[in-house]
Amino acid sequence: MKKIFILILIILGGIIFKIPEYKELNQLAIIESIGLYYDENNYVIYLREIIPIKSDEGINYEYKYYEAKAESIKKSFDEVVKNSKKKFYLKRCQNFITNLNSSDEALKILNIEPKNIFHSTSDIDKLLKEL
Repeated sequence: MKKIFILILIILGGIIFKIPEYKELNQLAIIESIGLYYDENNYVIYLREIIPIKSDEGINYEYKYYEAKAESIKKSFDEVVKNSKKKFYLKRCQNFITNLNSSDEALKILNIEPKNIFHSTSDIDKLLKEL
């Protein structure tokens, strides 16, 4: 009787509490910086992925850039996601660079809370590579 009760509890626990899907680190794109540029009725989004490389001297970092252009912020981000095999992890985003007057809508759409927000009219691509 006790074995049946324990088995039922385990099954119910598995149904009630969802076990998160397992992801390897190399299947995640950890995004460090996001650039959003509005020009000629299109939004261009730049994502900078940080890739930690372990070496004898410690950890070094390499970067990979993603870019997409569309008529809305959501569509441009969806285009980047569609063209990549990796899942984007935006919770560690440190920098958000934009030429928009207000970044509130973009931050809400992307669901990010970056530490630094830059409103720039200069070339975002150059600024992203400097950070």
